[in-house]
Amino acid sequence: MRTEYQIDRYQETYFTIDSFAHLMRETAPDFTPIYARIRSTLS
Repeated sequence: MRTEYQIDRYQETYFTIDSFAHLMRETAPDFTPIYARIRSTLS
C-alpha cells in the first residue's frame, strides 16, 4: 500500500499474502485508525 504505482500501467512488482489473517496483520497499522473513526461515527 505504500508502494507508488501508476494506475494505467502493468505493475513491475506484485505481492502475495499467506492468508487473510496475514493481510489483516500487515495492514492493521494503516487501517486500524480508519476503522476506529468509522466505529465512533456509528455509535
